[in-house]
Amino acid sequence: MPIYLVRWPGWVASLVRARDELDLEMILDEEASLEGAAWEEYTGPLVIDLRLNAAIEVSEGRKGKRRKLDVGKVSTLAREPFRLEVPNTEAARKMVDDVLWSAFPAVAGVLHAASGPKEKPDSDQLRAAIASELVNYLAERPDKEPIPDPLAGLEERTVSPTRAAPTPVRPPGKLIPFRPRRPA
Repeated sequence: MPIYLVRWPGWVASLVRARDELDLEMILDEEASLEGAAWEEYTGPLVIDLRLNAAIEVSEGRKGKRRKLDVGKVSTLAREPFRLEVPNTEAARKMVDDVLWSAFPAVAGVLHAASGPKEKPDSDQLRAAIASELVNYLAERPDKEPIPDPLAGLEERTVSPTRAAPTPVRPPGKLIPFRPRRPA
């Protein structure tokens, strides 16, 4: 069964496994209206960790002593059993890179411009890229009702795009610097 990369209106992307596009539409319709959603088949790596959403610690035992298990807060398990995390592996970094360039190319371009994992991208450029994603999205769908004032409040912090920015070109070979969250 293929995996589809779905770009929802706004700033959400989903990876969904479905038998075919009809099955995909039925799955997506459970979450929200399909209006404005776009998808493509995703053939890249898929690496996502599902961590139990509870406070769990295992202390390292000293020589000759047993390790200690401490299970703390578990109340979050009933609402959300898992926390989704992207591990720090080459395949996971490739997945992040593929999804960003496919679903959010303006953001990917800014993140890619940061030369290494220790260099942080410019916050104003990221804000402008996020706004540009929405502008590009609306420009591709002139028949859709525009979102009221998508750039409101952005002008105080950065220069706001008023028209669709050109899609950045993905450079070959170099992955976007990626800093996965550390397990809790």
